[in-house]
Amino acid sequence: MNTFDPAASRRCFRFGPFVADMRKRLLWCDGALVGLTPKAFEILAVLLEHAGEVVEKEDLLGRVWGDTAVEDATLARHISTLRRALQERPTEHRYIVTVPGHGYEFVAEVVVSENVPENLRHTIEPRNTVEVHAPVDPAPAVAMPEPVPARASWLALAVSGGLATAVAAAVVLVVVFRPSPHREAPTLRQLTYHGGYQREPQWSPDGTAIAYTSEQSGNSDIWIQRTTEPEPHKLTTSPSEDSQPSWSPDGQSIVFRSERDGGGLFAVDVNDGREWRVSPFGYRPRWSPDGSQVLFSSSNREGTAARYYLVSPAGGTPRPLRPDVLNDIGASYIAWRPDGGAVSLLSRARGALTFMTVPIIAGPAIVSSRPVGMDREIAKTGLSLERFVWARSSRALYFEGTSQRVRNLWRIEVDPATLAWSGGPDRLTTGAGQDGEVAVSPEGTRLVFSTRLSTTRVWAFPFDPLTGRVLGDGKPVTSGGGEEQDADAPLDGSKLVYSATRAGRQELWERSIVDGREHLLLSTATWSLTRPRWSPDGLQLAYTRRRPGLPMDRAEPAVALLAIGGEERLLTKPGDVNLVPSDWSRDGRQLLGMCGIGTPSRIAACILPVSEGPQAATELRIVASDPAKNLFEERFSPDQRWITFMAVDVTDTGVSRVFVVPAAGGEWRPVTEGRWYDDKPHWSPDGKTLYFTSDRYGALNVWGRRFDTATGTAIGEPFAVTSFTTPRQTLSMNASRTQIAVTRTQLFVPITETAGEIWTLEGVDR
Repeated sequence: MNTFDPAASRRCFRFGPFVADMRKRLLWCDGALVGLTPKAFEILAVLLEHAGEVVEKEDLLGRVWGDTAVEDATLARHISTLRRALQERPTEHRYIVTVPGHGYEFVAEVVVSENVPENLRHTIEPRNTVEVHAPVDPAPAVAMPEPVPARASWLALAVSGGLATAVAAAVVLVVVFRPSPHREAPTLRQLTYHGGYQREPQWSPDGTAIAYTSEQSGNSDIWIQRTTEPEPHKLTTSPSEDSQPSWSPDGQSIVFRSERDGGGLFAVDVNDGREWRVSPFGYRPRWSPDGSQVLFSSSNREGTAARYYLVSPAGGTPRPLRPDVLNDIGASYIAWRPDGGAVSLLSRARGALTFMTVPIIAGPAIVSSRPVGMDREIAKTGLSLERFVWARSSRALYFEGTSQRVRNLWRIEVDPATLAWSGGPDRLTTGAGQDGEVAVSPEGTRLVFSTRLSTTRVWAFPFDPLTGRVLGDGKPVTSGGGEEQDADAPLDGSKLVYSATRAGRQELWERSIVDGREHLLLSTATWSLTRPRWSPDGLQLAYTRRRPGLPMDRAEPAVALLAIGGEERLLTKPGDVNLVPSDWSRDGRQLLGMCGIGTPSRIAACILPVSEGPQAATELRIVASDPAKNLFEERFSPDQRWITFMAVDVTDTGVSRVFVVPAAGGEWRPVTEGRWYDDKPHWSPDGKTLYFTSDRYGALNVWGRRFDTATGTAIGEPFAVTSFTTPRQTLSMNASRTQIAVTRTQLFVPITETAGEIWTLEGVDR
């Protein structure tokens, strides 16, 4: 091999759509930064410096790792990561060729220059990283994270294959708070390296493999990864989306959710591939520990009250799980107890955190008590406990927990005799991404979980609202830096208002669709701002402001108006009227929205006059209400004759239905069937079509249904407007902020792009 040229460290190498800057150690693809680990970049640098030559393995190891002893498998893994970043498929050799018995050769044409192209010179550099070396096995331990460039485009990362690196960057050293001096620190290991979005991992009963959902072959399928093997095996091959696997206790079958044949639960034999239907509906199936039944939810919207069912693994008629107990609780998350005789559930009914365990057959529920200090600790950190699983020993619970908008794994210690919470919460991971979907290995000492990174931006699609057709490709109109959602646009589509969260402050922004200019309208660290809505003349906004993180009786909600170029004024006194506006009347004299009424509180559809003086609760006019339902997302029809809204049953918030009602009040008329979560109804400009979001048939999409303005009835069948199919790129699942906007020529929707890989945490419950 030729001797090293010191000037090479100052050069810029160009090949294909890529540019590599040796000075800043950055790689671009078509002008977008590509996430590469430091070692992968060093390997690329050596190969570029000696393009057209075979670089022996020993020379490459010496150049990159120095005197550190590193196995050949480590080099092969980094080469594989580099090839994915360069968009090389396994059968392609456009850039890097393996020379058996020797090493690697960079074979593409390379252009060397002294300067980086002008359009790349001002890119923000990654943060410095310390890389710690450790012995590597087929599932290597992660010692330190490696950063993603600060302004890397998620779409560019998706194209480049750098998503595995991006997700790796979000995982940091494991930290167990208040560790026992006799307990060894857990070990964190990355299991998958595919790029894209791997999720929903589940251990096999013998602990040697993990089933998970992946889209590496084009659509969502169930894959199996052996912990001792580098490559996974695809188990399901349906062109429909398959997801949410759960292994049978004998290891012979996996039950999963599928969108095939109208959707439902299916099972597959892991040995011969035979498949059968288990239930005609349902989500998130979990096989019971004794293998006799499958527990599942009626809704795919975790975190909301849903109904739960049990069904035989062979198929049959599902039966409700303990309706005498669960129908009055509103459970948000549920999991089997290790002995299989009961389930535990987490509920936040009326804002109170309740954890209870309910026998499957009969018997009273056991509510787990908590030490007073634990509640203070949870409140102090702003921790929201979510999906969970039991430790095999029953001495702990492992939760997904969100604090400061970051989701990690947390441990709560439990007294196995009384089920009382006795210690914690202790954070197990400290990544900057979103750790979750945790599962416990059969022996109880290992956790498997997914780590994902996502960004949400508002996109604009050319759209004909009269026919319901998207006329071309969409494009993002916001940056994605602050989870931009809650968007609204006037009918002419000339501008957009949206909310964003940046540096702990909530902000309202105005963006011109004509020239792309943005203007900060409001920024506050004191108030939570909800539902900004343009007035008919586009000169002011209506929204609700309230103090964040407080119960409604102390949040001081108030309806506010913000004149563009002017100051905010309150339409209602703080704490006097609990109204969230969702639309204006055409003359600008009324606000339509959702309001809290009654005891216990229910959400109704209400109208509030707009005037100069503060309005009182007595000024509210109730248009529609039901003691068993909450009503949201009210909108006036263009002719002002009708009001549409969506209704959610208080005991099953995973299903909703869109209705219309005469603006003066009267009979509700259904627009959708009430089998899915149908949300965010919007009228077409002529009032003859109602658009809404729905999770029917799996992925969340925009749908439409024709409407007879004379009779107030729906016409024909609902039809799909958008065609998102996988969680890798979909409409945002944040139901409270996923607002769409329909104008005369465009459809605005918030789109979330996600990447994720599977990790294991070993030594958690020795």
